[in-house]
Amino acid sequence: MSSKTLSIEISGTNYKLSDQEQDYIDRKCRKLVNHMPMHSRRSAFVSAKISLLTQPGDDKYQCDVVLTLPDKTLVASETATSVAAVIDIVERKLQGQIRKYKTERRKDGVNSGGIMAVIKRTLRRR
Repeated sequence: MSSKTLSIEISGTNYKLSDQEQDYIDRKCRKLVNHMPMHSRRSAFVSAKISLLTQPGDDKYQCDVVLTLPDKTLVASETATSVAAVIDIVERKLQGQIRKYKTERRKDGVNSGGIMAVIKRTLRRR
């Protein structure tokens, strides 16, 4: 499947995202498709929200990303001093969550294969 099927919603709170930052977020979210199971790619939806947290002395950015898959919702949130850094950290967190999601699906037997896989397993047991 093409990564163009992934729906992405990007918004900013107390902060106006530049086109360059929006493109960066879009690229990072589309990169997550490579880690998703094939069945999830068609219906996955990403909602990314960048917030500016103003504190006396320094500004911080918070990124909240919600990745909605067919049977699970993955959420990652982080705070950092730059937009690029916070996006990179959230991307790594979501990659780990997707890896865990895929492992859980395999253990549940959802991704255990078709009829040929079942036949091969039964023949191996004999």
